[in-house]
Amino acid sequence: MGKTYFESKEAKCPFYLHERQQVISCESEIPDAVTNISFPHIAIQREHQQQYCHTMHYEDCPHYRAVMERYKDE
Repeated sequence: MGKTYFESKEAKCPFYLHERQQVISCESEIPDAVTNISFPHIAIQREHQQQYCHTMHYEDCPHYRAVMERYKDE
């Protein structure tokens, strides 16, 4: 059976793509790739989303900063 992904209407981060339970999928620092960030518990995933993905503080997210390095010289 396939995995069901959902898009968050609350996500503010431009690199956010979609999510499923305990996983957030984002644009990768590798061109033409997707990074799946896995969390050990859904509560930790929600905490991360509330701290970064769903706020204008997404620029403080470690993954956002890694992806931005890719665009630094463009």
